[in-house]
Amino acid sequence: EKYNKIVKEYTELRAVELRALEMREDILIDYITSKSPKKFKSEQARAFLEELKPSLEKYPNSYWLHLCAHLIAIYERMVVFDYFGTAEVCRKAIQFFEQKPYETKLPKAIFYHQLLVCLTLMKEYEEAEQIAQEAAKLVPEGSLTWFRGYEQYLVLHLHSHHYDKAYEIFKKITRHRQFQAMAESEQEVWRIYGAWFEYFLMTGKIASGKKSTRRAFKLTKFLNEIPTFSKDKKGLNIPLLLLQILFHLEAQNYDKVEDRLLALEKYAARHLNEEDTSFRTACLVRMLKYMPKLGYDPKKIIPKTKKLLARMSKMPVMIADQLHEIEIIPYEDYWSFAISALKK
Repeated sequence: EKYNKIVKEYTELRAVELRALEMREDILIDYITSKSPKKFKSEQARAFLEELKPSLEKYPNSYWLHLCAHLIAIYERMVVFDYFGTAEVCRKAIQFFEQKPYETKLPKAIFYHQLLVCLTLMKEYEEAEQIAQEAAKLVPEGSLTWFRGYEQYLVLHLHSHHYDKAYEIFKKITRHRQFQAMAESEQEVWRIYGAWFEYFLMTGKIASGKKSTRRAFKLTKFLNEIPTFSKDKKGLNIPLLLLQILFHLEAQNYDKVEDRLLALEKYAARHLNEEDTSFRTACLVRMLKYMPKLGYDPKKIIPKTKKLLARMSKMPVMIADQLHEIEIIPYEDYWSFAISALKK
């Protein structure tokens, strides 16, 4: 009877864990494919959490149950762009796993990385720096989680204008012996970062004396390529087009600027709207369209786009549901770079 009771308890626990994993999977599928309103998605996640609540209290030491529940809680806050609330969930999750007797480095790394994203978007750069350093200690060097953690660390430096530090991370990662073993889609992201560092080197935003990445990255080929990303890389289309435009502005190659602007307009018309996650991108596209209309004259462009820039800046940097756009560089900084190119 004693053993039957133990078997029953573990069977019930396993069923609950499988249900939590199923919920987490449903959340992921919904995040990628659904066009449901943000409020509905948040409510759905909240309903999942309510369903799990009794089990969370009954099984306080279940690894999978609590991991999935915390991940769902993060989604419930992130989907409505509550970065402060998400950060609190991350901190509670880290505290929870720190108190457990079993190995918890991986879940802690997951929540540290998510906390790093939130702090970066909240512009809490000093704390984000500390979190990034802590997270790097938790996972094996050369693992996918390690690479992704450093990618978030790099983005932190890009957002905080520490381009030299970001460049050092870029070199460290792309020269790592395991870098070539990563999936092509993962490497593609780093190539776009490499293009940004080409731009920073070219414009003097990275201190002189740093070696160029040109040997590893063919700038001309990059500029001439039309984005051909498959669905799993769709999120990179906009940052790629924006970067191409910036390079052509620097070269005063306005025919190619307009060609890339046309491609950007077409892409935006198909995939973006002016609500929620796409609002900032829609504003930037409209601002860029004024450049050819006003003869690339910054004295005309700056006042004409002032209100659009202000509207865009009131909306925080967001993580898009469908990942149509990723602000590798905050759009305010991008716009400043673009205007500076016109003043030369």
